[in-house]
Order: sequence, then C-alpha cells, then structure tokens
Amino acid sequence: YTAYTEGVIGNGESSVLFFYAGWCPYCKAHDEALQEWYGEETFPYTTYKVDYDTALSLRQRYGVISQHTFVLIDGDEGDHVRQGQPWVVGQERIQAGAAARSRRR
Repeated sequence: YTAYTEGVIGNGESSVLFFYAGWCPYCKAHDEALQEWYGEETFPYTTYKVDYDTALSLRQRYGVISQHTFVLIDGDEGDHVRQGQPWVVGQERIQAGAAARSRRR
C-alpha cells in the first residue's frame, strides 16, 4: 500500500487505485485498514492511494465520481477492470476494525 505516482499504470502489474480524500471519514477508515492489512498480510495487488481532490485526469479516465472508490486496473494498458466502494477492502473488515478501535478507547 503506497502513494500513487506517475508510471505505475501500465507497468505490467495489475493494481488497485484507491481514491482517497482527507476530509472523507470512509476514506480514513479504509486508509487505516489498508495500512494495517498490508503490514500483516500478502495481497495479490498493490494498492495505490490516489488523492481524489487533485487527480482529475485519473478520475475522468476511470469514471470515478466519488471518493472512497477502488478501481482494479490491468497491468498492461491500465484498462479499467472493476470498480467499487469498497469491494477490495471488504466492508465487514472495516467495520470490525472500527469496532475494535472504539473498544480500546
């Protein structure tokens, strides 16, 4: 799980773009979960954190109309494969993590 940089699309590796906005509570929850999961588990795709507010060309390319959207892209041309909110992360895991954090407080 890492920040998006130019050149990762079409690098031969399928990956996930996570359109993140710092003002979005769902984005913050997904960001926390992704940081934790990528530190503990192995995933089939690298997930790139894309700044929703500044990445207008990527939003247009993939038809992203709201923050906290995940887009699976192929590794060759960067073609859109699948999109959702949050199909990659898993809503149950987000909710379980949030519940565990609130119990610790």
